[in-house]
Amino acid sequence: MQNSSLNNITSIQKYNLRISVILIYYYALCKGSK
Repeated sequence: MQNSSLNNITSIQKYNLRISVILIYYYALCKGSK
C-alpha cells in the first residue's frame, strides 16, 4: 500500500515536471515572437 502511494507521488512529479517544461517552452515562444 505504501509502495503504491510512493509510485503515485513519483509519477505525479514526472507529470508536473513535463507540464512545467511545456509551459516554460510555450511562454518562451510567446515572448520570442513579440
